[in-house]
Amino acid sequence: MNRAQILSSARTLYRWAKEHEKPDEDRESGFQDRDRDQIVDKLVQIERRYLPDIDRKLFEAALAEYRRPDIKDRDTAFETALDQIGLDRLYADTKLADTATRLGWLGKPATAFEASDDPFIKLAVALYPGDIAAQRAAKDRAGRTQAARATYMQGLSAYRQAIGRPVYPDANGSLRITWGKVTGRARDGQIWTPFTTAEGLLAKHTGQAEFDAPDAAVAAIRARDYGPYVAPALGTLPVDFMSTVDITNGNSGSATLNARGELVGLVFDGTLEGVIADWAPDADRNRSIHVESRFMLWTMDKIDGAGRLLKEMGVQPTTRP
Repeated sequence: MNRAQILSSARTLYRWAKEHEKPDEDRESGFQDRDRDQIVDKLVQIERRYLPDIDRKLFEAALAEYRRPDIKDRDTAFETALDQIGLDRLYADTKLADTATRLGWLGKPATAFEASDDPFIKLAVALYPGDIAAQRAAKDRAGRTQAARATYMQGLSAYRQAIGRPVYPDANGSLRITWGKVTGRARDGQIWTPFTTAEGLLAKHTGQAEFDAPDAAVAAIRARDYGPYVAPALGTLPVDFMSTVDITNGNSGSATLNARGELVGLVFDGTLEGVIADWAPDADRNRSIHVESRFMLWTMDKIDGAGRLLKEMGVQPTTRP
């Protein structure tokens, strides 16, 4: 049902209200006071991709899937509320498509939601009991599955030991290695060099959003205060580099080693054209993005004053901590 973005936000808002009837430490993860900023971001992001006509088509497709199981396995309270409201009114009468209105509901008591005439809020209230029941069932199932898994692994280990064979390691707990080459890419008249530099960071600095570099970093770059962290081949401080290594979701923060086994960076993202690499890898198209180790050390040294950490890492800082 969360394919309908406004319904998803209404469910989140009502769940927030219900969880805040409890002390903070008793609330579900994701709905504690520390999670408020993330909830706000989630509610705001909708405005960047919400189109009522498209959202309705996605919701209708979701409803078609939802109605495949037998009626006894579906949420009758939700279906009754939806039948009473109707899809036309659902999208025509809601005020939650407005960002300020959505955010205005954050922090209102549950009773306000239960008295609301907004059709999406009505659906969220109708869905809530089923949502809670499903969550409890999922937690119970997860607990029983984990207990069963432990019993199964004990039996498997005993069996393997009895026949003199090892138990294969769980791939999710083992080291995985991928390899590639540091290289840039050209596309549609654009040329992406293998490395970005501190000067490029300064060129993009606007003081707004993700282009708001720390004042200390801006000053150091303008003064070309790079210390020993200059890359000789570039003649300046490297920031990021691209490579053809194969990554996927969850790889962010993975160590990048050179051919000598030295830590040279941390991979953290991929280019947009490489998103499909999980299904169709293409070395000419795919590029992973790594933060350069010298930039990390420079930031710790010149910007954050983390001299003690550098010393623990065996690096002699050039500035006082």
